Amino acid sequence: MCKINSDIRQIRLGFDEFVTAQPNTDYPGDDENNGRTQCQEAQFTATSDGPTPPVLCGTNSAHHMIIEARDDCNQLTFSWTSSSTTTPSWNIHIMQIACTAQWKPPDGCTQYFIGLTGYIKS
Repeated sequence: MCKINSDIRQIRLGFDEFVTAQPNTDYPGDDENNGRTQCQEAQFTATSDGPTPPVLCGTNSAHHMIIEARDDCNQLTFSWTSSSTTTPSWNIHIMQIACTAQWKPPDGCTQYFIGLTGYIKS
């Protein structure tokens, strides 16, 4: 996913729908290859010019993630194992945020909320 112009600083990934296999720490295999993440059967990863975004799996519908825009394009990747019992589905709304946007999140934020009331779930 590439910036539309050089003024773009961040990208907001709005997960209108995001369903993959749920996190799982009970997975056969060696610690070096399979024990480093809870997302054993499915993973969503994104590249960023800022802090490394978390690996996502499970149900993240109605949530969002902010990543720092890269000059050479950000890579968004889904992967899943053939043994996954969940059929993945996703619909991601992508917003590009300019450096000058008044509502731009602080650098390094993975999520950013501007409301005065509500609930935050993680």
